[in-house]
Amino acid sequence: MTEYATTEPEKFTAGDLIQWKREAAGLSIPTGEVPKASAGWALTYSLVKSGVRIALTSTPSGDDFLVSLAAATTAGYSPGVYRWQAYVTKTTERYMVGSGTIEILANFAAASSGYDARSHVKKVLDALEAKLEGRASKDQEQMVVGGQVVGMMPIARLLEWYSRYKQAYEQEQAAENVAKGLGTGKNIFVRFGND
Repeated sequence: MTEYATTEPEKFTAGDLIQWKREAAGLSIPTGEVPKASAGWALTYSLVKSGVRIALTSTPSGDDFLVSLAAATTAGYSPGVYRWQAYVTKTTERYMVGSGTIEILANFAAASSGYDARSHVKKVLDALEAKLEGRASKDQEQMVVGGQVVGMMPIARLLEWYSRYKQAYEQEQAAENVAKGLGTGKNIFVRFGND
């Protein structure tokens, strides 16, 4: 018997088979009824990010709802962080039963000419640094930061944005290290003694 995750994934890679089962008993609607698939309820999801919407449907699995996304289907998903909402519907009734975020990661195996895996923060930081060093590419010069084109920014503004993005990038790196179990790289001082 196949074991399924019972919650929506936090992230997955485009091109992977993704499956989870939402148990009817864990869904709450204002009427107090448990919305069971066997009673005619349907569970759907809407995922959105700028310029993209993905609709997902479940299939009944007894009283519960099974979401199964084929590898061929997820292969067409655009990488990024999506906001999602889940709804149960039956005839004219509809209730939101969950929301959150999910990250769809790029499928490196499907990339034809490589993939720029830098975060947005790192891309902006690199553009600002390149401009400060006089080696910015045309694309970097045309990047817009804080409503201004990098190539047209006065040096004081470049330095201000560089400082902000450098700090944001350091925070990203620290969070990534913590997720890998490596710590933040910052010292924590502890003092022992009787006060």
